[in-house]
This record gives sequence, C-alpha cells and structure tokens, in this order.
Amino acid sequence: MKLNEFIALMRESSGYTQENFAGLFNLSRSAIDKFEKKGFGISKEHIESITKKLNINTRIINDNSVYPFNKDNFYKLFMLTRGLVPGFPGYEPLYSIIKHAKNVKLILLKPELSGFKKYLDRSLFETPTYAIIVKDDKNNIFVLRRKKDTDMIMLGGGLENPLVKISEIAKSESIEISLSISVQSISEEQYDMLKKWEPVQRENVEPFFKNTKFSKIYEPSDEEILLLKKIKDSDFKISDLIKYIDKKIK
Repeated sequence: MKLNEFIALMRESSGYTQENFAGLFNLSRSAIDKFEKKGFGISKEHIESITKKLNINTRIINDNSVYPFNKDNFYKLFMLTRGLVPGFPGYEPLYSIIKHAKNVKLILLKPELSGFKKYLDRSLFETPTYAIIVKDDKNNIFVLRRKKDTDMIMLGGGLENPLVKISEIAKSESIEISLSISVQSISEEQYDMLKKWEPVQRENVEPFFKNTKFSKIYEPSDEEILLLKKIKDSDFKISDLIKYIDKKIK
C-alpha cells in the first residue's frame, strides 16, 4: 500500500471526512482528495503534520517498510469503512496491523442481545461480531468496528472472509506470523460502550486479554481456497440455504 493510500485509510478509519480533516491543516478538501488519489498536491511539511495527527510513524514517509504506527503500547480505534484499495473489502486496517507484526491475538466480540440470539444459535450463519480487538507483539491494541454503529462484522467462510484473506496475504508475501483467536460474548453495557465509540479507552478493552484461551487461526490449504473461489463464482449464497432450511423446519 502506498503512503497516500495508507494516509487515506488512516484518515477515514479514524472517522474524519476529507473536508473536516483538511480544515485541521488549512488545506482545501480538493488538495486532500488529490493527494489521497494521486500521491501529490501537498507539501512534505503538510504530510509530516498529517502523519503526526494520525499517529503514523513519520519514518514511513521515506521508508514504507517500517512499522507504520507511532510507538509501542499504542492504542487506536479503527472504523471498518468502504474498501479503499481493490481486493481489500473494507478490512484494510486489520491487514495493515497484521502485515507488520509477527504475533497477533484477535478477540471477536459478539453481543449477547436478544435481537441477535437467532443468529448466534445457528452454526450455518456467519459469526456476527460487533467489534474486533487486536493485540500485536509490540503490545499495541487496536479496536475495530463498523462505521455504522448498528452494523455487524461478518466473519464467515466466504472468500471475502478476512481470516482467510489474512492467510492468503501471509502466504503471498512470505510473511511468517502467528495468529491466535478468541471469541468472547459482551454484555449489553459493553455493547453500548462500543456503540458510543469515543469513550472507549485502552483500560476498557485490555482486560479482555487476561485469562483468555486463544486458538491458532486455521489456515486453509491452496485447494480449499480454490474451492471457496468456485463457490463464490457460482453465486452460491448461505442465506438462500438458510431460507430453504427454515421452510423445511416449519
């Protein structure tokens, strides 16, 4: 990912529009838009100011292989928004974290709310996750949630499944990483806290990692990835199967 694309990702996933972000630096929205799309149009001084505002490691301006975040024990809220780069269906923040770490722990937070119970009880449904907490080997913690506060993150078996995509990226770029995962239920109070978003602090989410058992993420084989592609190309939908089963049960 190029620097301008990464800045666009960090800006949007931090909740800034181009217009209100440009105003922080006395720039026009069109200048920010031009830089994010083409990589030029603003000064190096402005780029340095932007990276500092977004807590991006300023060394990345001259070397995009460095760890992109500012420091160890870093804490960041990310919103999973639209896909900014072809081939990445809105999960770029997650991929950016994992690409630069050797040991990553993910906790999927699922809401224990009556409105979601019917989804949680059916194994054929994708896992409805409200937020993902990520901790890397530098003790950095990231919280990821959809931009719309009522949306779920669907982590099922389809090709766009980010857990499958992570494995593909690791293989294609010869990245040796250890990925561990845990699924935890959250109370209505915790759900409301994550929904409000801004009040969420490191001390609110760090306890999730204490006394938690993690499992290694299953890495699909090349043959299984090919099968997933065939299923995707055939326009097969799990939702259609669920509707069919529902009718038979009734």
